[in-house]
Amino acid sequence: LKDAFQQVTEEYFQQLVDQSKIDIDNNKVLIDKYTAVSENRDQSNTSYKRFGLIKKVDIVIGIGAIIYGIYQFSQEYIDIVAVIVSILILVLCVGLYLYWIKPNSKSLEEKLNDLDATLAKMRQEGYEMMAPLNNLFHSEMTIELIKKAIPFIHMDSNFNIERYEQLVKDYGFLEKGSVNHSTLDIASGDILGNPFVFLKRIIHWMDDYTYEGTLDVTYTEEYVDSNGNLKTRDVNETLRAVIRQPGPYYA
Repeated sequence: LKDAFQQVTEEYFQQLVDQSKIDIDNNKVLIDKYTAVSENRDQSNTSYKRFGLIKKVDIVIGIGAIIYGIYQFSQEYIDIVAVIVSILILVLCVGLYLYWIKPNSKSLEEKLNDLDATLAKMRQEGYEMMAPLNNLFHSEMTIELIKKAIPFIHMDSNFNIERYEQLVKDYGFLEKGSVNHSTLDIASGDILGNPFVFLKRIIHWMDDYTYEGTLDVTYTEEYVDSNGNLKTRDVNETLRAVIRQPGPYYA
């Protein structure tokens, strides 16, 4: 039955493809181009993030050089060599930012914007290319596939309450379920005149949840040493707590 359903499904979708008259070869070419541009975009984004990290490091080093240079002027004896080194480092950081980091970051940002625009255009082209096929999809496809694979099964387009009523009256099916059962999906039909319903439910019940937690604390305590002197010391301790509280479960 599984193989038969797979065969029917493949034939059904092949009919849709033939009916839509989409150009499969052009679609493959577009997918290959999209994949290549997407990989290029990922590589460019990695480089862009790398320059962002370099920029942060460059700024930190530059600020550190400024602070260290100012610190030297606050000393009684100024270390001229240290001041000169700080200035050189600052100049180097500024130069790196202006002539390497900033231009490359800007270039990569523009490249990313262009690649994003290209990808968006390709996606739109893909949607338009696949529109004739996508427009053939509808909500009754599952029912049609079941009818083709298993002809003696009839599925209702919409849930038939009369079949449910027949199951309750003639077959002892439960008229009402538990208040803790919620119906997620429902379908009806018949097999050679015998009614059936499919019910997909979520079951709710209450049970306990166990919550555990820890907290590291440090406090100071007083103690008397062997010589009778009053002293203090820091104590590190981990507090642990476990509590059980009721909560909802679903399945």
